[in-house]
Parts: sequence; structure tokens; C-alpha cells
Amino acid sequence: DYKMAKYNGTVRTDAVSKSIAGMIYANGSKWFGVTFVKKDGTLRTLNGHVRKVPGHDGHNNASHFEKYVTIVLNEKDEKGREQFRNVNTETIVGLSIGGRKISFEQA
Repeated sequence: DYKMAKYNGTVRTDAVSKSIAGMIYANGSKWFGVTFVKKDGTLRTLNGHVRKVPGHDGHNNASHFEKYVTIVLNEKDEKGREQFRNVNTETIVGLSIGGRKISFEQA
């Protein structure tokens, strides 16, 4: 599968997914919304941003997959801790970022 070709220990993704991830990273630590298709086929929207969280040096099991972007959610858990989600850029169907709404049609 061309999207899953391994290179230097990183599982690579396609050019469109790289571009979407690039937009998210270029947004810096500013807030954005992302809508994606979950594994079960349902749509999910998350609001958050990408940033370093002090004290969070744990291992991310998805870090070697280029297609995943780790998002820090805007809501903390019931114990007041930061929440994180790995979002598969190959399943993103919409972004609200930089004052714009962008839709991506799945082929």
C-alpha cells in the first residue's frame, strides 16, 4: 500500500494528509476545530490545539505514524488533567482553522 510505506522507521502517509497536517502544525498553538471519520464510520468533531504540555513526556503509541496529529483538547478530564487525542489526517473531512472553514471530500 503506497500510503503505508515505511521510511526510516516512520510509517508514511499520502500528500493530501501531509498537507492537512502541515496546516494544523502551521497554525501553531492557536485553537482549531477538526471533523473526522472515526473507525466505526461516525463523524466526530474535536476542538483543541497542538502544543507541548509540561510534564507530559509519556510515550505516544502513534508517534511513528505520520498520518496522526496529536491534539490537546480544550476540555480537561474530571481530575483536571489535559486530554489528548490522536487524529488520523487521512480521515479528516473538515477543519475550522485560521478563521476559515475548509471541507475535504473523501474519494
